[in-house]
Amino acid sequence: MAGQACTRCGNPAESRSYLCGPCTTSLEVALARVPDLLGDLEVALMKQARITDAGRRSAGAEQPLPLHLGAAEALAGLNAVIRRALVLAMAGGRPPVALSAANEARWLREHVRLLARSPEAGEHVEAIVAAVAGAVALIDRPEPLAYFGVCWGWFAGAERAEQCVAELYAPASAGVVTCAVCGTQHDTARRKAWLLEQAEDQFTYASQLAQAISALGAEVSSARIRKWAERGRIISYGRDQRGRPLYRVGDVLDALQAELTKPEKSA
Repeated sequence: MAGQACTRCGNPAESRSYLCGPCTTSLEVALARVPDLLGDLEVALMKQARITDAGRRSAGAEQPLPLHLGAAEALAGLNAVIRRALVLAMAGGRPPVALSAANEARWLREHVRLLARSPEAGEHVEAIVAAVAGAVALIDRPEPLAYFGVCWGWFAGAERAEQCVAELYAPASAGVVTCAVCGTQHDTARRKAWLLEQAEDQFTYASQLAQAISALGAEVSSARIRKWAERGRIISYGRDQRGRPLYRVGDVLDALQAELTKPEKSA
């Protein structure tokens, strides 16, 4: 293999190898991450997608891909590239029988030289590195941003103090949201309470209402809202263009508060 070029990057390969030193290291680093990634993907796969609308969705409506479906694809892809590389490497040595996917990756990491002796090594390194990067991007995706309303903070304008009208966004779990324009900091719990108060006289249908209220910290399902309507605890104020009953936000909040503060029945 004297003078052989790396079949992944084209740089000079190491002795008796079709991979250069950096590409061999990239393979070892990627394989080291595989066992933990497989576990993370399996956990994500078992998570139930949260459904905020108990009613039927229109047949043509596009729905966002739940995390567990993306995890299934990433898990299958990662398993496949590891198995293909293992089969190639096994031409030069036999691993223990009945390996789990995680142990297949561990065995490959310990025997990268066997894989590197194949002219196809570069293709397999590229596939493994890409599959690992895709799994990492899925697992480490940032927390979605929540809306916390308009800032309304004060800042020094050109001639006089002005009120900031920038909209506030931050991770839903954040305790404080900082305005990107004027720098004013706001307590997110107070902001959520204020947004709920401002929305009391708004009207919308059950599933959208449940999603909006729950995002502001008052957990309620669309099924519960419909049940309250059936029992007369809230009333509808007409229907939207699709025939869905419209409910007042404040009425739903009152019903939720009454349920949460209802004394427990004595045994």
